[in-house]
This record gives sequence, structure tokens and C-alpha cells, in this order.
Amino acid sequence: MSYRQWFDHGSWYKSDNYLDSRCYVADPDKQNDLKTIQWLDKQAAAYIEQYAATLARVQEYRAALAARYAELVSMPYRMQLELTRHKQYQGPVTYWLRLNRVYADGHVEHEQETKYPGTERHKAIAEFERMKKQRPGIEAVKDIAKGKWER
Repeated sequence: MSYRQWFDHGSWYKSDNYLDSRCYVADPDKQNDLKTIQWLDKQAAAYIEQYAATLARVQEYRAALAARYAELVSMPYRMQLELTRHKQYQGPVTYWLRLNRVYADGHVEHEQETKYPGTERHKAIAEFERMKKQRPGIEAVKDIAKGKWER
């Protein structure tokens, strides 16, 4: 059995899992029935087998994590400067200025981010333009238009 079975259970949305292990133990000094002692010993052997299998899967999982880490560290990326406007329903407007790393597989890592309240819109735009000048050739994304639902 592999650690992959923790994640391959038919749910497309679930990419994590929780492992929980429990075992019933009884004080050997207080056991007077031979059949009960035999049953407890059989249970203990089953627990040992179960935990050994889980330990092997967790070690395999750690190796997979190390491989993914090495893949991400060596993956090519491009830098992106992004200014976006966010408006919550009946809430305030905020502007996010982010310096992102966009990796070859498409995932984005925020290297730096600054939040501006809606009243500081001009300050956010000025900082965006300043950072764009500092880094010639950087991909710049400016998405500060009002949403259709706001009109």
C-alpha cells in the first residue's frame, strides 16, 4: 500500500487527509483471564503490523515531499508585478500590489505584497509605476477597473 491512497479516494476537491491511530490497551498486571490475555496479545500484534505499515507510508510520503521541494527549487519562473482592485459586497475597496513569482507549472508565489485602502488608490498606482521602472522587462498586470456588478 502506498501513501497515494490517502489522497486517491474519489473526491476531486480533497488534497489533504488526516491520519488518526488508536489502540486499546489494558494493564497486564490486572488481567486474570487467559483468553483475555491472548486476545489482547493478538490485538497488540495487529497494532504493531498496522503502525509499521503506516510508518513505511509516512517515510514514502516524506521522500515524495523532498522530491517536490527539489522540483520547485529548480523550476524556472518569471517575475510579475500585479496591481489588483478588490471590492467585497457592501465592503470597502482595497488595492493589492504584489510582486509574484510565476512558475512554469502555473502556480504563483507572492514574494512581496502590500495592501492599500481604497482611499490610497493614487499611492498604490504610483508605487506600481515606480516598481515597474525599477525592474525593466517585468510582466506588469494592472487590473483596477470596477467590476460589472459594481455599476
